[in-house]
Amino acid sequence: PLAALLFLFVLLTAAFSVHETATWRHIRVGAEVLAKKAVPAADTFSYTASGQPWSTDSWLGDVLFHHLHRSGGFAALVSLKAIVIAAAFALLLPLSPGSPLLAAAVLGLGAVAAWPGMAETPPFFDFLLLALLIRVLRPRRPFTWGTVAAVGLIELLWANLNGSSAFIGLGLVAVKVVKTTVHAGRGERLRFTALAAAALAGLLLNPHGLAVFRHTFLASAPAFAPAPAWLSLYTLFVLAGAVSVWVCLQSEFFLAIAAAGLLGLSLVAPALRPLAVLAACPVITLALGHFLHPWRDTSGRVARLALVFAALFVWHLQTVYVSWGRLPGYGTPALAGAGNFLKASDVRGRMFNEPETGDELLGLGGRPVFADGRSELYEPSFLKEASRWPGRFRQLAETYRFDTAVLR
Repeated sequence: PLAALLFLFVLLTAAFSVHETATWRHIRVGAEVLAKKAVPAADTFSYTASGQPWSTDSWLGDVLFHHLHRSGGFAALVSLKAIVIAAAFALLLPLSPGSPLLAAAVLGLGAVAAWPGMAETPPFFDFLLLALLIRVLRPRRPFTWGTVAAVGLIELLWANLNGSSAFIGLGLVAVKVVKTTVHAGRGERLRFTALAAAALAGLLLNPHGLAVFRHTFLASAPAFAPAPAWLSLYTLFVLAGAVSVWVCLQSEFFLAIAAAGLLGLSLVAPALRPLAVLAACPVITLALGHFLHPWRDTSGRVARLALVFAALFVWHLQTVYVSWGRLPGYGTPALAGAGNFLKASDVRGRMFNEPETGDELLGLGGRPVFADGRSELYEPSFLKEASRWPGRFRQLAETYRFDTAVLR
């Protein structure tokens, strides 16, 4: 009942969360990959950057997005996202068997804190892949080839679903191998080296090979962030996680280092904050277990936790979904009428659009756009000029020879 309660709570939290216009671009890229049976090597989506080197680090996720959008629409893709994220949080519940009720409460609060990562973009796969890898690597057990196969498969999926984050899995495997072999014999060291080799092999089996790491530094920041950033549940998890790492470092070295590493990275890479919260949850629960008596999961306590989750969900709806979830993005298109008109009328020529609407127009109309959300593709000076279009439209029109314009 406790696992089902946590799963249901996170499922609803993820389903009623935020959306990004970047989802439209991933759907379009998935269609291109299927049509050409290859990942793109140069840009074909924007006439101002046409031919510039560009590719995707999430081709498998893009193809899956395209298939789900075509077959089931908005509901299918949102359902996949919600199930994946809910499964990730539920998978970490058994890591604290001494106090499952406390673990469920911390994980539930963590899910509410991780809302900026709950958009329909490939990074939502990171939640599940991280949870699976932690479940595989955390147990203190002898070497098995089954563990090697599981690690290789997880890293293979990670490198192709969202390759810009796959380095996280490689780092976790390195921590496990170093910790396990530091006092082991030569034979044991060689066997556990196979674990690192499997992770590296899985990572390399993507269209970019090691070059996929280049996308790590090109990944854009999340579109959603609390203001001010420090006044948020994320800050609470950073502080609690830091203390918990110190408390649990000796008894739970792998979990503590995994949480410490992700929390540290999240301070300089905001896109990793939701993952850092997830990684911190088990360590925080185990640290609290040093100071609190175990909470038995009686029916009464589970019922009270359900009421707490209900209150958290209402708070999430008011502060996140109402404020952010209905802004233009996947599922709430702002230019659907314009996209349908362009298709039906077979409008050709160069189209002007605001940079923030380019991704949606790519998904809706399929025509080359003036600019879109891939900030790494365009020169900063170009993006600055494009963002100032109301006062410089005449100059832009003379330079780029627009035939039509689509404005929100």
